[in-house]
Amino acid sequence: MQFSIFDRIYWLRAGLGLVTGLAVDFLFGKDYTSGLLFGAVVFMASYYLVKARWGSKVTPAEVKKLYYTSIGSYVMIFLFVWILAFTVQLNSLNL
Repeated sequence: MQFSIFDRIYWLRAGLGLVTGLAVDFLFGKDYTSGLLFGAVVFMASYYLVKARWGSKVTPAEVKKLYYTSIGSYVMIFLFVWILAFTVQLNSLNL
């Protein structure tokens, strides 16, 4: 089964949301502003990665879709994993 370019972008960013959520919890802890900024920077970096990898394969009318594909999934997975990891970490410390 062949996946489209936008399916690949979706799953790439979903995976990045998961990894970034875990990384932010372990790197920044309770520093929420740095965590949110790091999450935004990773999403912006994913745009340039996607544009370099698949940008030439899409039509000029679809270039905007490179940025908007999976932005909601990235944000929701990132926040969910970050909150879950933070909660698990707090429970393990018995606070």
